[in-house]
Amino acid sequence: MHMFEKELKLSLHDFKSIKTIYKQIPNILTLSRIIATLPINLLFFIGNVTGALAVSIVAFLTDAIDGPLARKLKVNSKFGAELDAISDKLLIGGIAIPIVAQNPIMILNIILEGLISITNIKARFDGKCPKSSMAGKIKTWILSLTILAGYFTSIYNLNVSLLTSALAITPALIAQTVTLNGYIKTNNKKKVENNSEIEDIYSSYNKNNKVKKKKKQKVNNKVIINEKVCVEDLYKLKESLINNEESKTNDSNDINRGHVKTKTFHKYE
Repeated sequence: MHMFEKELKLSLHDFKSIKTIYKQIPNILTLSRIIATLPINLLFFIGNVTGALAVSIVAFLTDAIDGPLARKLKVNSKFGAELDAISDKLLIGGIAIPIVAQNPIMILNIILEGLISITNIKARFDGKCPKSSMAGKIKTWILSLTILAGYFTSIYNLNVSLLTSALAITPALIAQTVTLNGYIKTNNKKKVENNSEIEDIYSSYNKNNKVKKKKKQKVNNKVIINEKVCVEDLYKLKESLINNEESKTNDSNDINRGHVKTKTFHKYE
């Protein structure tokens, strides 16, 4: 919530100038998917299913545009990625309401999608940083196409049997099950049990890279880092530090044997 509040203030600041407003175009496209659920449901229930389908397709197209556009404009951020994931969930849930009303068996897809969301939310409470996977993206598109197929059956007044409905949602059910299983396995990885391990990793990082230490606060003689830490990133950092130490040891051994290595340094922005 603190991240969203901070990013929201920065976003509003970008709207104050024409020179910076372009930075928010990807986020605007992302937010449009949430807003689109309202006219989609309104159009469907007043009988304009074709209009509802057209708005749904446009909304899904924004999902394919906002990410690449953010990278092209060099404004991609963690906030944008989180907002994208939330928008996808709300869009699918929103456009599924009319289809579930006509085809109750599709409630199985909604339940699985809810379980996926709960799994990722729980992972965040455990200090992990769940990230979207390729299986998750494929699942989203399969589920989206399944829902849109329901709109086509409404447009052409097709009477779909229970068996046909079950077969139609099977690919999405399989994709959702695979995605859920993948997230559960990923989120069950080892987590940091106490703050001391986090402190040790940061201390090693600061010592090896000679950077300014992060703000700390002592409470009951315990050191606490004043920011939320991603456990996966910490273990990656720890692994890289170990590799650096091994590299230094190897270099030292080479020098002792009379072998001198020439290092090339590259300047990065």
